[in-house]
Amino acid sequence: TIEDIVEASPCSRRISSGEVLGIIGLGQVGSLVAVRAKAFGFRVLAYDPYIQKRLGTILGVEMCDSLEVSITD
Repeated sequence: TIEDIVEASPCSRRISSGEVLGIIGLGQVGSLVAVRAKAFGFRVLAYDPYIQKRLGTILGVEMCDSLEVSITD
């Protein structure tokens, strides 16, 4: 069955709610990824030195002050 094929795939894995995704850059692509990740229950951390923190609030992501923080959290 298709379920067996998907289950056997090395790329398939269940995502548990609350997993963390770090995004570097909240431009057009980064913002879209953030919205989709939030829909799947990810905690999203983002770093972008050119974007106002207000955008992070609108997208529901946690903005990091430095790239190092976004990578280590």
